[in-house]
Amino acid sequence: MSPSGWRSQPAIQRPFKSKMTATVQRLAPTILNLTVLKHIDRFSFMKENQIEKNTRLAELAQLEKEKIDRHMDLEERRLALEDRRLAKEEKVEESKMLADEERILSIDLDTCKPSLRLFYKVQQDRIMAKYSAPPS
Repeated sequence: MSPSGWRSQPAIQRPFKSKMTATVQRLAPTILNLTVLKHIDRFSFMKENQIEKNTRLAELAQLEKEKIDRHMDLEERRLALEDRRLAKEEKVEESKMLADEERILSIDLDTCKPSLRLFYKVQQDRIMAKYSAPPS
C-alpha cells in the first residue's frame, strides 16, 4: 500500500452535494419569488406613503390657498374702509372750507376794523373769482 493508500481508492461521491444542488435549484424560484414579493411589498408601502404624503401636501396647499383668500378679502375690506374714511375726511375738509369761505363773504367790509379790511377784501375777491370762473 502506498503511503497515501487511502487516496488511491476511488473517491466516494457525496449525495449531499447533489441533493443540496437539487434543493437549491428546486427552491430558487420560490426564494426569488419571496424576494420579489418582499420588494413589491416595500414598493407598495413606499407608494402608499407617497400617496398619503401627496394627499397631505394637497390638503396643506388647499389650506394655504384658503388662508391667502381670507387675507385678500380682509385686505380688500381694509382698503374699502380706508377709501371711505378718506372720502369722509375730504367731505369734512370741504365742508370746513365752505363754512370758512361763507364766513369771510359775510363780513361787512364797511364795519370791520380798518387793519383787517384789506385782508378780507382780498379773500372775498379770491373766493368770488373761484366761483365765478367758468368751469373747466
